[in-house]
Order: sequence, then C-alpha cells, then structure tokens
Amino acid sequence: MEISALALELMAAPFIAVARLGPAAHLAEFVVLALATTIALVLLVRRLEDWIRSKRNRITEGRVVHIFPGPSGVAMPRIGFVDAAGVSHSFSSALPCTQETGRIGGRVSVQYDPVNPNQAQLTGHPGVQLAKAALIVAMLVAFAYAGLSA
Repeated sequence: MEISALALELMAAPFIAVARLGPAAHLAEFVVLALATTIALVLLVRRLEDWIRSKRNRITEGRVVHIFPGPSGVAMPRIGFVDAAGVSHSFSSALPCTQETGRIGGRVSVQYDPVNPNQAQLTGHPGVQLAKAALIVAMLVAFAYAGLSA
C-alpha cells in the first residue's frame, strides 16, 4: 500500500539525518536523535493514517456501559454505540475515566469506521490532544538538535 511505502521512507529519514552528522557525532547524540525522531515519525505516520481514515469515519453518540479496573487499578470505561446500519457495538477505551466517562450511562462522542465499526474511539479527549502536541514538539526539538530544518 502507499501508506506502507511512506512509512518506510519516513522511518529511514532519522537514520539518514544521523549519518550526515558524520563520525564527529557522539554516541549519545546519535542514540537520542535516532530514537526521538524514529518515535516521532512513526507516530506522525500513524496520525496520517488516522487522518485518512477520519475522512470516511462517522461520529455518533455513545454511552458508558461498564466501568472496569484497568492497568494499575485505574478505572476504564467500556463504551457502547449504534452504527448507521443500526448494529450495536462496544469497545473498551484505552483512556482512563474522566468526568464524562466516569459514570455508567454517561454520554460521549464516538468516532468509528463504517467499514470496520470495531475500530472506534472516543473523540475530543483533552489528554489525547495534549499528547499529540507534546509529540510534535519532541519531533521539532529532535530536528533542531540535529541542525536540520523541519
């Protein structure tokens, strides 16, 4: 697929950038730059795939149907929703309970893929937006550290 070719090309970019630093680069600089830019680029490719998928995604209202203990005992919600075809689905959120998702019956906004409704997620979670912003900043810092222009 085209996305896979783009992903491979973007994943190779940090290593090409590090190679340009030459033998004068310290091992620690190499490791930090390679690791930071690889992680940032992989996440950027995932965001690109999410953006492409979001063009066909639908948003609907869901409800919290269950709250269960997740990793480390943190409360996690299970969300139920009905797709455009009238079929019921549910999914476990990867995000801990918030004020909106902390009670059974709470209404939430759900984004799902009509081709595969099992690929659903909560929309508009502030923690997700903060994490995305932090990753973009990390990527820019990594490129600036290498002396490259982003």
